[in-house]
Amino acid sequence: AAEERSGDGRSPLVLAIENGYDDVAILKILEQSPANTTVIDEKTRLLPIEIATNHHRSPQLIHYLLLEDLPVDLTDHSPAALSNYRSSYQHSWEHIVSNDEYSEVVSNLLQACTHAQRIALAKASCQMSEKSLLDEAAPDCKRVLVVGMRLFGIIELTDIAPAFATDRTSIYYGLKYPEAPAQGVSVVFEGEVGETATPVIVKLTPYRELMERELSVRRDYQLSPEYVSQIYSVHRSEEISSATEAPDGISSPAYCISMEQGLTLENIWLELKRRDGNARIPVEDIRQIAKALFHMHDQGLVHGDLGSHNVGKVSD
Repeated sequence: AAEERSGDGRSPLVLAIENGYDDVAILKILEQSPANTTVIDEKTRLLPIEIATNHHRSPQLIHYLLLEDLPVDLTDHSPAALSNYRSSYQHSWEHIVSNDEYSEVVSNLLQACTHAQRIALAKASCQMSEKSLLDEAAPDCKRVLVVGMRLFGIIELTDIAPAFATDRTSIYYGLKYPEAPAQGVSVVFEGEVGETATPVIVKLTPYRELMERELSVRRDYQLSPEYVSQIYSVHRSEEISSATEAPDGISSPAYCISMEQGLTLENIWLELKRRDGNARIPVEDIRQIAKALFHMHDQGLVHGDLGSHNVGKVSD
């Protein structure tokens, strides 16, 4: 019966929505024929979800209609979700984020998504333009999308790709916001938190021992902040499979370490070369690196992985 259409070609799903059927009855129709959610109604030339919002149907019903017509597959938990857009998508998601009436639905749906999925949903293209949905979203929905794109709910990454990565850790640059972390994320360590967004270096790792080493080295050795970057916070994802995933590289980090950000030697070198192809790193900078190494050695530490990506200026 859910597949049968009226004399004017209208689906039972649309008729049930228009005629005020309760959510339970409509969800039964939807369960029998989910494909009807992407079929444009012949009379109104609207999608079922558009008809439902015009009739101010419940957020619960809107949520279930939306699940059947999203631009990404929510069963895909890999970073590939960033680019695997559904060809069958009929823009129900765009319709919902363009109006703040159902911003709660948007928020609840994003909470069930991986980080890669949230980015993909925010960056999906609009139907009538090349702009992303984030650019065209209504104010409240835009706020929800922006927060949803933050790693662990608190860090907005400068780039989805890591600045540096190994098989055990990935390094990113970003901004840390002084807000509560996402659902399912716990605080392992919290230092001083600024009242505004703070530039940070972000280290992601699934290995507890790497996180503990970062904290213990700073706790057990008298390392000067003049030479070693400070740790602002460490967060742990309690629900790795659904709470957050690394945008690229490591697929599911358990720990997010945010540290004081400065200019890396690599960035300084690239800027010098851009200005002058024959430029060399100033002797004073080399001397400062030597002083920092001497300071660590003097405290009984050997770095073991010195490179242009992890040597930098972190304070004046």
